[in-house]
Amino acid sequence: MNLAITVIVGLIVILIIFACVRRYFVRRITRRLQEDAQRQTDRAMSWALDQLVAHEQLTPDQRTTTHSKEVANVWGRGVMAFEYVIEDFKGDTNEAKKLRTALSRELQAYADANQVRSSVSDVVFEVSDLWQHEDRLHLDVAYLMNEPTVEYLEDLKKLDDKNELP
Repeated sequence: MNLAITVIVGLIVILIIFACVRRYFVRRITRRLQEDAQRQTDRAMSWALDQLVAHEQLTPDQRTTTHSKEVANVWGRGVMAFEYVIEDFKGDTNEAKKLRTALSRELQAYADANQVRSSVSDVVFEVSDLWQHEDRLHLDVAYLMNEPTVEYLEDLKKLDDKNELP
């Protein structure tokens, strides 16, 4: 009887240790993937913003932001989406939408020029969200390199569809 309890307790301890070690390695790998995706998305955004300045759709002062913050912590593990801020944006909603379209086009041009591919989508980078607060234009850019990111975009589209007026 004592031996059976000892074996059961030992198995439970081994399972707990295994689960903790596995979780550590999964988190570490996911973190590395997110860091790589963030660097790649930062490079793409930097290039795209340079193109928008060259085409006079942004001023050089507005082009200052090329480092992002993760939005993945809110949406879950494995979502490769990052927030960027364009300072001193005084445009209206229509100008913001035009900028979104132009930025999407330039991000796709970057992906094509640098042979960045997605195994889960034809589009590699997508401006998933855009909003204006005071003089700042906030952009969320998703790097569609995995299924959780695609699912995140689908969830956002469902939310947008729900919030549209009939």
